[in-house]
Amino acid sequence: MATAKKKDQIFKIANRSGYAMISCNHLTEGFTISQAKARMEKALARTERKKAKKKTTKKKQSKVKK
Repeated sequence: MATAKKKDQIFKIANRSGYAMISCNHLTEGFTISQAKARMEKALARTERKKAKKKTTKKKQSKVKK
């Protein structure tokens, strides 16, 4: 999953070793910029899977009620 380029922020963490990335209400950390980006992609994919799962369970519940 690609991130929204305009909303991405990558910065060096003060008083710590590594970088952080903020995107779409997610925060990830990594020792390198590429590691922070990779972790962000995984976090966004995890969120998308949860949203898709909720939609399917709502559809199943509405069919059962009818």
